[in-house]
Amino acid sequence: ANLEEACTTMRSFLSRSGMPMFNRARYLVVPPALEFTARTILTSALQMRLATAASAEGPWPTSNPIANYGLELIVDDFLPHVIAQQQQSYGDTAWYLFADPASVPAVAAIHLAGHEGPEICMKHSNKVSIGGGDIGPMSGDFATDNVLYRVRMCFNASKMDWRGTWMSTGDASST
Repeated sequence: ANLEEACTTMRSFLSRSGMPMFNRARYLVVPPALEFTARTILTSALQMRLATAASAEGPWPTSNPIANYGLELIVDDFLPHVIAQQQQSYGDTAWYLFADPASVPAVAAIHLAGHEGPEICMKHSNKVSIGGGDIGPMSGDFATDNVLYRVRMCFNASKMDWRGTWMSTGDASST
């Protein structure tokens, strides 16, 4: 499916009770290989349409409704690597749509209790002063004078509502 069809399909999803969900795509997430293509699609005033079998003309430009749809582009450098770890071959061609989480939350991130903020630690210096005085932690380690920090976030992510997402492998025959 193309981007227009995906946006329209997300809009047509109904709630569990069969009512409209006001499910509008808000974010377009692409790997780095699709960044410039996505930017072109999202900012071009015109789009090219290819000739069909019924028409000998073409390609011809038409207005681009996607440019006015209000999608926000997110380029995720990790996508090709995550997809490759799943042993899939579409890491550089897959793209995703996400609804506004205020309307249809697709994913929730939750911090571990007691770890709501980042945990920041500094490695204690292994230097010892010959004269017996304390050496501050900013002196670094003995061999290299390096001062080492560690930052850790403890959280979990959980799937919420599948209707808040759309994924295409980038192959015209599948989504």
